Amino acid sequence: KLCTNSILMFESTIGVVIAINSLIIGVSTDIPWHGWLWVDAAFFAIFFVEAILKVVAQGLREFFFGTDRRWNTFEVALVLIALVDLMLGVALVNASQGSTGTRLMS
Repeated sequence: KLCTNSILMFESTIGVVIAINSLIIGVSTDIPWHGWLWVDAAFFAIFFVEAILKVVAQGLREFFFGTDRRWNTFEVALVLIALVDLMLGVALVNASQGSTGTRLMS
């Protein structure tokens, strides 16, 4: 088992990342910039890795059927929604550049 201090540090760090992501979402609605897709990709990667680490630490059974199952399922749903949002963003960038591939940006 992981020590309690490490878990608290990890959860606190993710809490800070969530707060920063919220601020970035607000800023990105007002400031046009082509780099927002890269920022979204970075946050998606962080949250994806967090979900994977939690599954590894807790095990599949505890993650999906344990006491935090509802919160964990919600978290997985948010990560999947972020993935779809990121894929749509890539598709829009590619469409605006006349590309039919899956490049992030040229």
